[in-house]
Amino acid sequence: MTSTYAVIGDPIDHSLSPNIHNAAFRHLELDHTYIAYKIPAGELSAGIDALKAIKIAGFNVTIPHKIEMMKFLDEMDTTCKVIGAVNTVSNDNGRLKGYNTDMIGFLDPIKKRNLTIKDSQVMLLGAGGAARAIVTAMVKEKASKITIVNRTMENANKLAEFAKKIGGNTDIVSLQEANELISDHKFIINSTSIGMKNEPSPISTENINENSIVYDIVYQPINTDLIKKSKENGAEIICSLKSFHLNGNLNNNPVLSAGDIIEAEKLASELLNLHSNKISSNAIAHLDSAGLSASDIGTASSDVVGAIVGKLGSK
Repeated sequence: MTSTYAVIGDPIDHSLSPNIHNAAFRHLELDHTYIAYKIPAGELSAGIDALKAIKIAGFNVTIPHKIEMMKFLDEMDTTCKVIGAVNTVSNDNGRLKGYNTDMIGFLDPIKKRNLTIKDSQVMLLGAGGAARAIVTAMVKEKASKITIVNRTMENANKLAEFAKKIGGNTDIVSLQEANELISDHKFIINSTSIGMKNEPSPISTENINENSIVYDIVYQPINTDLIKKSKENGAEIICSLKSFHLNGNLNNNPVLSAGDIIEAEKLASELLNLHSNKISSNAIAHLDSAGLSASDIGTASSDVVGAIVGKLGSK
């Protein structure tokens, strides 16, 4: 019986997760499929009920649900508890366990480039669930100070309080102040969704230079306005790991062709019907799933990307 997994969030159309996971499943000869399921803000409870009803094996969580999803969990791992946000959930007969792999995924490209975080000043744009994982990573790696820039001061203050609890040194500045102080920071990190719809950079890049390391967690498009302008100024650029490896291969690599995910599109349609209380008996019968082990789900992000990167490298 096919096991079904999903990524939930809004917006979700940009996500490469279905392509990545379905390609990995085919490569590893696993009878699994992976879909994108749009759940708007304010509808998470109904969305979770729908996923449970079709016995989803597990799902990834993205904007805007990483923090709110915590209250729907029956259990969570240590990293998830510390960060206070979740990005991966396993479903064991209706019992949901949460994990957070964001911190590991965020640090991976930094460490692969042998870049030093210790004693560095960090400017962080955003104060959501992803920002909490980034703060945890930077405190763990002993950054000297994290400057938080966010439109909503309430959320910025909450993030600063969280950082203080885990031993971090933070400062909160306005967008205007950030533009003036940006050259004092080694790392400039965008943890917001700004750029996903080709919006202008959330911060002025005028004072970004060759000593700056600019990291944008938006991976679709890969060249956000922040990335393009920072690159022109000579900064070192780090993009999301998934797009960094897959960009340019999606359309031409047979491993990533869309032909084998027709079934996933059908399942997505069934989910939308279910979310509207139009439950399909065929969907429930077809989607009854056994699922991977909790440990497999907990490391899905890094393992799946690794499998795909290895496959692409052999082409």
